[in-house]
Amino acid sequence: MAFGAGFESEYQYLAGMAWYNPFKRTFTQQELIQFRFLSKVKLFGGMTNEELSGLLPYLFLREYKQNDVVFFREDPGAAVYLVKSGSVTLSLDIEGRLETLTTIRNYGFFGEEALLPGQKRIYNVVVTSEEAEIYVIPHVNINDYCDRSKGFKAKLFANLSQVRTDFLMRVFKAYRQEFGLFELKLAFNSKG
Repeated sequence: MAFGAGFESEYQYLAGMAWYNPFKRTFTQQELIQFRFLSKVKLFGGMTNEELSGLLPYLFLREYKQNDVVFFREDPGAAVYLVKSGSVTLSLDIEGRLETLTTIRNYGFFGEEALLPGQKRIYNVVVTSEEAEIYVIPHVNINDYCDRSKGFKAKLFANLSQVRTDFLMRVFKAYRQEFGLFELKLAFNSKG
């Protein structure tokens, strides 16, 4: 009796069937490509395709040219940005000059203050590569999805917490190396 291609017994056939769930959602090739990209962005690391699928309708790909301003410091935090290709520079304007903070490239993200309500941008962002492709996720959409998917929200904020902890550790390391250039306790003053 034949039990299907490559199966010699009913047991092998049934065991093979256990791996196939006809009710499990399948994804298109384009969706799988987007999941691979998102999984490389630290903000979305460790999330399943099912969790990430809720973001796909809200990923808007924008193309930028060199020296395009993505946003300025003090602008409203309206979206989170994910760099698909190219690079952007984050900077602060201090007494009429710009001080570069960092450059963000593929799989990097910025504008995460938009995850919290009523936040303003804390730095300027300008495209430094000849061209850049950047996904934009509007604040209202990501927050709506967080309200509908508590598992996604928990992982998102755990990832954000880890990114912020790593950043703070780098600040402490830089402070120890450049001791005396500023008073670190000023950063911990909760009075603003």
